[in-house]
Amino acid sequence: MRFTTELLAIGLALVDVTSGQGHNTTTELANLEHYWSYGRSMPVYPTPQTAGKGEWATAYAKAKALVAQMTDFEKNNITYGQASTTGCSGLSGTVPRLGFPGLCLADSGNGVRATDGVNGYPPGLHVGKPVPANLSRKRASWNEDLAYQRALYMGEEFKNKGVSVALGPVVGPLGKFARGGRNWEGKHIENWSLKEISTIATNLATHET
Repeated sequence: MRFTTELLAIGLALVDVTSGQGHNTTTELANLEHYWSYGRSMPVYPTPQTAGKGEWATAYAKAKALVAQMTDFEKNNITYGQASTTGCSGLSGTVPRLGFPGLCLADSGNGVRATDGVNGYPPGLHVGKPVPANLSRKRASWNEDLAYQRALYMGEEFKNKGVSVALGPVVGPLGKFARGGRNWEGKHIENWSLKEISTIATNLATHET
């Protein structure tokens, strides 16, 4: 009985502590770790619509044609996450009526996570593309071939494991705020280098595997 009472007291104490967390001042909110980690980007509504270019135009058209055949229930089902024991970091619902098997999304930046028979790869921070000599800001002199090989073999392993969407490569301002703690996932904080190396990685992961 005493043990049960102590557990109840601990639970009530936790409720009391956490209930006060919703009363942060503006100054306190500005210092929260998740605000720094994600750069405090403002949301954009409505979501920008696009038709895609090149091969993406074909992909967009196919996706629109498929979704147009779905009921509201089916649309909701594929946008909610589903419980899974398959090793996927995220799993969408399926639409058997239309032959849509669902999407398996998997981490991570170093290779396929939580899966046997795969390799671990260098963090994104260790790969990059040399900045052209005519640019005054020479921030990096990394190995373009390493970026190529890393992206190629990581993409092959994701595909061979049945992953629909590899949650990478990281492209964005993760290096802008050092407090975020995830800078190692990105390739570079210099815009030109980031664009070039991310293009290499994305093209290999999506087209050559």
